Amino acid sequence: MKAHEDFEKEIRTLFQNLHSLKGNSRIFGLSLISREVHKLENEMAGFLSKEKYVSEMNENLKGPDLSKFPTRESITQNLENERKKNISDLIQHLYGLHGTINSYLKAAKIVFGLVFKEDLDFKEKIHSSAMHLEVLFAKLLNLSSRGQSFNQIRETLNNNINKNHEIAEEIRKINHSIKGISRALQEKALSSQVHNFEGIFENLINDQIKGQEDFDETIHNSFNDFRYECEKVFLNTSFTKSYPFELNFRKEIFYKSFKLLKSFQVFEKDANSFIVDLMELKNFWASWHQQKKKDHTFVGQSDIILPLILLIQNILNQNEDDQVKKIRPYVKDLWTFLCLISQIDYSRPSLDLEKTIVEENQALIDLFFKYLQDNGHSQSEFNEALSDILKVEKEKVSSYLRSHYKLGHEMNAIYLELKKDISDGNLEKVIEVIYKTDDFTFFTLLSNFLKPSMMRW
Repeated sequence: MKAHEDFEKEIRTLFQNLHSLKGNSRIFGLSLISREVHKLENEMAGFLSKEKYVSEMNENLKGPDLSKFPTRESITQNLENERKKNISDLIQHLYGLHGTINSYLKAAKIVFGLVFKEDLDFKEKIHSSAMHLEVLFAKLLNLSSRGQSFNQIRETLNNNINKNHEIAEEIRKINHSIKGISRALQEKALSSQVHNFEGIFENLINDQIKGQEDFDETIHNSFNDFRYECEKVFLNTSFTKSYPFELNFRKEIFYKSFKLLKSFQVFEKDANSFIVDLMELKNFWASWHQQKKKDHTFVGQSDIILPLILLIQNILNQNEDDQVKKIRPYVKDLWTFLCLISQIDYSRPSLDLEKTIVEENQALIDLFFKYLQDNGHSQSEFNEALSDILKVEKEKVSSYLRSHYKLGHEMNAIYLELKKDISDGNLEKVIEVIYKTDDFTFFTLLSNFLKPSMMRW
């Protein structure tokens, strides 16, 4: 606002728009909107009054008579904090108005099947913010290995206070942003869950949570509930559409992940090669993901690969001992996920293994092996590396890459059940119902991959 020369003009325009919105909503009998706009006009007037006061106080601080002020610095900081609070409150009120308007639009979506691009943007923002929040928590609580006791977490919070303060402040901002957006989308359950989590998070920071049991019942359960609401909002959106299964892209992802796996095997001798391969995979994936976001295409796999890479980076940045031991579970998760992708591809209806001339008719894993050989590696070399990270016999590696039967019906059943309810309890029930008693590695991998204790990503 300080740098905006046309601030007053913009405010007048905002007032005019609000007034027009109030008038039009009354004409069409949209009483909830007209009342909300009237309330917001009063909030705007209050905001401008507060802003005027802050500006005048700042001007007074520039004068020679400072005897009535404790210190210039403390007063300036207090005024800046007051300004930020005023702006934040105003933004939340605007989100509230947006949510009231969306309460009408929701009916239009349900009755007439209307869709709005803005909703997709908001839900993508919630999705990416939730991902960022998990990474920040991993840094704040030092969750770089399979698990940490409460005493270890408490010790982490008491160390590096300045750094932890910065991370905590970033977490507060993200929470506040998600809460505002969820209000704008009329996602009341998510808004309520974030509000609850904000209070519990402050208890953790202020050392008001005592012991492992208290931590599990508050932070752990609240964060899982928050994640569940975020996932439900995004999974149930009518805007998500599948993206093309681009074989060349997937082939490149497999190859770069193989390079990462090979460099991990010699990590203790040459950590730099692993870091280079990690950044190459990250940049390649992130570039493709950003392009898909521009096309408004849902990219669910980024929920797994990017956080895994970021968690590995977090371990590398901490420069602690036993990095190989701490990184290994994440590399294993990466390749478990890629094995699932390979099996899904191998069972796709369009796959015709008899027609190998057209690339689209070929299996992803076969294209990858050809690409691997073109770059000077052998399938035997790959099988050995994969058997080592997954801890399976080398002769069985093939069964982890190719499905035994068509998975389409089973995958549709899983998706439909998860769309109804994606809680952990239902997830276990779905896997139990669909899981085959035969040794089909797809469901073995899937059931292990989706256990809460394994979902480090």
